Amino acid sequence: MNRRFHIRRFGCLLVALLASVQAGCAGPDADENPEKVLSVASAGLEGVDRYTFRIRSFVRSGGIELQELESCEGEIAGHAVRAIRSLSGGSARAAAAVETPASRLAALARERARVEFADRDARRLMLRVTLEGDAAVRQVRERLVKRFERAAERAASERSLRAGADAGAAERYRAAVSRETERFRRELAGLLDGLEAEMTVLVTIDRRTMLPLELEETTVLRYEAGGRKRTEEQVTRMTLDGFNGRPS
Repeated sequence: MNRRFHIRRFGCLLVALLASVQAGCAGPDADENPEKVLSVASAGLEGVDRYTFRIRSFVRSGGIELQELESCEGEIAGHAVRAIRSLSGGSARAAAAVETPASRLAALARERARVEFADRDARRLMLRVTLEGDAAVRQVRERLVKRFERAAERAASERSLRAGADAGAAERYRAAVSRETERFRRELAGLLDGLEAEMTVLVTIDRRTMLPLELEETTVLRYEAGGRKRTEEQVTRMTLDGFNGRPS
């Protein structure tokens, strides 16, 4: 093992150690400070070398699920995304495009959000993190743009696969894909221009380890499309398990 590996490994162990010490200080006595609990859970997850997770996003209205947006499962190893597998019939997303539970929790901890306890018992703590106004709109805008660009990339990839067939058909397909992509990009820009959003994230934390077990994010979108004001509710649920290769 070279010196660089030792330094990197020591840094990871130090993060885990600090998180463990903080978690020890953030037991029952820290129950009155939800912001600290969120910070400790975020630091603790960053220090975990290995775990698995599952992400599922869908549109909901009146408590009824209307449409699944995406579903996948992944594995973190060596503090990086090792594998991603789609569960919704699509292709696996590029590792760099995945918002992991650790990155999502870290983003929440950095925001000036309202953090409060939603529930707590002897085994678990549940935090309610609420973002409103510009903070919620900014996060939703970034997420929708990334989702659109991934879809555009997949369409372009399919176009390149067809390029080996009839040259004329491939060119017509390329032109059609380009036209539709630009049309939808303009529509998305118009939708985002007047977007309003509210975001609530329920974070369930194991009291013993101070590690997150689940994040359930509900985002209410209000926008105008086709000359009508619309309201949409999107839910993203992240579940975590197998910390350091062991079931939690």
